[in-house]
Amino acid sequence: MPRRAALLTFDDGYKSMLRVASRSLSEFGYPSVAFIPTHFVGGYNDWDRGREPLEEICDWDGLRELERRGCSIQSHGVRHKSFSRLPPNEQHEELYESKRILEEKLGKPVEVFAYPYGLVGRDRSALSALLERNGYRAACLFPGGISKLPVANNYFLPRVDMFPHSDLHTLLGSRSRLTIRRLLQALK
Repeated sequence: MPRRAALLTFDDGYKSMLRVASRSLSEFGYPSVAFIPTHFVGGYNDWDRGREPLEEICDWDGLRELERRGCSIQSHGVRHKSFSRLPPNEQHEELYESKRILEEKLGKPVEVFAYPYGLVGRDRSALSALLERNGYRAACLFPGGISKLPVANNYFLPRVDMFPHSDLHTLLGSRSRLTIRRLLQALK
């Protein structure tokens, strides 16, 4: 891995990822990952109803097209439920079923998970063991930050969360001396 590397990740598989973001990422040769809640493939972001605008989620053909464009499709659970509120048996079901469905529909291994809402709960060692038993090699969460290598635990990789109102310079500046210019240079 390069000394400075960034992985661009996207949650939920919105059709806008296919229409807009994946084209720009392909144009610049930037790989990415999209974390998909399998129950909503081909539907809408119903888990956000009443809080966020209703948006379409890619169908299976759209997810396959994202893969062709260099965006790896990975797991975001089945029903986009917060792991901090689920008992272990439901966590297992979310991990197992999501991975099984994605692998079956896409014909490729699924080895990375992103916690819905970025929340994991208190028993991190049990969750690490559960992820490992289900065949995952890594998992991403919030709160965000910059990872230093080697990472302490592959099942709790921080991400810098971006929203329309986010200021990347502030987000990175509060966690590191890395400037936007250096980040963009590292991506080239």
